[in-house]
Amino acid sequence: MTAKSSGPAKAVAARTREAIADLTALCDYYEALRKLDIVEYPEPALQTACERVQALFLGQFRIAETLEKELAELQEARKRAKAASAARAAAENAQA
Repeated sequence: MTAKSSGPAKAVAARTREAIADLTALCDYYEALRKLDIVEYPEPALQTACERVQALFLGQFRIAETLEKELAELQEARKRAKAASAARAAAENAQA
């Protein structure tokens, strides 16, 4: 049983997503400048935050990939079960 999100909870989740997107954009910007040897991270805290955001997104990507694989396996199993059921029904109809 899942609880439905209330209005304030949805607003907080939306703000969190926006903040993560903003931090990701900032990290991408600093990373591009760093690769061009234009600038170093201005503060170690920003570098740490960027590394954490990158790890978060990598983890989410891996989870999504795993879920997609599991979904494909379930869909394939469903197709096999449907085909087996249709074959059984056809065999029963042929006997009748």
